[in-house]
Amino acid sequence: MQKLLGIFLVLAIAAGSIAASAEPKLYVFDCGNIHVPDVSSFGLTNEETDVRELFVPCYLIEQNGKRLFWDGGLPLDLVGDGPQTMASGLVVEYSRSIIDQLADLNLSPDDIEYTAYSHFHFDHVGAANAFTSSTLLINEDEFEAAFLHAEDNPIFDYALYNQLKDTPKVLLSEDYDVFGDGTVIIVPAPATRAGLQHR
Repeated sequence: MQKLLGIFLVLAIAAGSIAASAEPKLYVFDCGNIHVPDVSSFGLTNEETDVRELFVPCYLIEQNGKRLFWDGGLPLDLVGDGPQTMASGLVVEYSRSIIDQLADLNLSPDDIEYTAYSHFHFDHVGAANAFTSSTLLINEDEFEAAFLHAEDNPIFDYALYNQLKDTPKVLLSEDYDVFGDGTVIIVPAPATRAGLQHR
């Protein structure tokens, strides 16, 4: 398959060029954790690292009255069920949903103008279907892989994001200035196959 472009988020704040009141706010949420008993799927041997616990973050960026939600964490149906072993051997746990965490800020998914996902693995799009009123910012190649050919990508779980198929979208092929002021840029990064945009 043709190399896909990836998406990385860059907060491009030039020192002194943006007034303090115009700087974006970044919120980091706990959207679960994953215990990985075997790290070989990351291209490492188990002897190369002791790291087995992965934090699953979700992000909210606010700028000039607009909001971008970046990455949707683990699937919402895992919330509150304690550690669960998946068929792959991963052990996942998600204590409190991103929906409840947003509510702590007096926000709901309907208050979010934009969503973007670094890639469409299950641990990045778990809450995606809650954000159907937001505009999805997505790389063109990732859109094709995730929405038009999801069955060819077994790492994708289409049920976690299928409600986004007909939502408003901006298909990206190059750097994208989310808020139009140079503060938050989505930058494509090459990957080897669909679902691995984060390389």
